[in-house]
Amino acid sequence: MEDFPPLLPLGQEQYPAKDIIGQAIVQSWSVTLSFQTVGDLSVAYTTRTASFLKIGNWIFSDFKVEGIMTYTTASGALLISGIPYANELDPNEPFTNAISHNGFILPAIGTYVIAVLTPAVSGMKIQSFRGAGFGSDVDSVTIITGTNVYLAGQLMYKVG
Repeated sequence: MEDFPPLLPLGQEQYPAKDIIGQAIVQSWSVTLSFQTVGDLSVAYTTRTASFLKIGNWIFSDFKVEGIMTYTTASGALLISGIPYANELDPNEPFTNAISHNGFILPAIGTYVIAVLTPAVSGMKIQSFRGAGFGSDVDSVTIITGTNVYLAGQLMYKVG
């Protein structure tokens, strides 16, 4: 009768991880705050860190960004750009990730903020939700010029 799985000599891996998931190396990426229409936006960053790990077709990432956003002509949704790979999921189902935040004027207590990864774009739109309703963009109206903005979170999404 054979042992299952077969016994291997000491020091030899039974199932080498590199054969299953390939090489996995933590790398950094440059997280950037912006609006859809950049205009005269200026961001004085105090914290700007981000890293990711790619395993197969999946990206696991974390980021933290903080800075004072000043502008007079910038407008539209708040964006985070610089993510290492574009999201490759169904365009009708953008991938969402909950994030920590500060520096926004939100409509009510119980409102939460998410990052929406739009398919085929290397960036995220920031939206706010309350209950099970539809989201609205966190935008240049929600963030008053000269305000310190803080965003941090973890992302997990699929690439092609």
